[in-house]
Amino acid sequence: MPARAAWRHLLRGWHCLPALAALWLGLPAVGAHAASEAEVKAGYLANFLAFTEWPEGGGPLRLCLLGDASLASAVDRLDGRLVNGRAIQLLRLSEPVGLDRCKVVFIGQGARASLGNVLDALGGLPILTVADSDGFARRGVMINMVLTADRVAFEVNRAALAHNGLAVSARLLQLAREVY
Repeated sequence: MPARAAWRHLLRGWHCLPALAALWLGLPAVGAHAASEAEVKAGYLANFLAFTEWPEGGGPLRLCLLGDASLASAVDRLDGRLVNGRAIQLLRLSEPVGLDRCKVVFIGQGARASLGNVLDALGGLPILTVADSDGFARRGVMINMVLTADRVAFEVNRAALAHNGLAVSARLLQLAREVY
């Protein structure tokens, strides 16, 4: 297969997203030190920011981590990075208080019990919700990362996005494992 055709084939499938995420974070995608699950999820998170459209532009993209220390060190690499000309600002929250200051709320496994309260507090606000717990997209989280066959995939809840005035690119929807 000629190099150009091979490149197009690689970009067509969903399997290129982890490699792009690792590349964006400056991590090796394959080889002796392949990216960890947390690093891949952090890369996905960065891509979700890049492919989401908020109703108002400008200002930093404040990424709030709620209840999950497992992604904290991997997500630290995102702090200060530019996405579509906007800087990512990281904020760690131990409780679901002050969520309206965020552009993105990552709901970690440690905050599973408070999912209903978090979604109620964010109802109608243009704040992207992302999680990595089974069934969360069906429960109202906008983008949910899942581990399938040792790969990170994601699901998108379009109704939740629309309810909060957000949109994601068609390309992101094509790469999603499921769209609700």
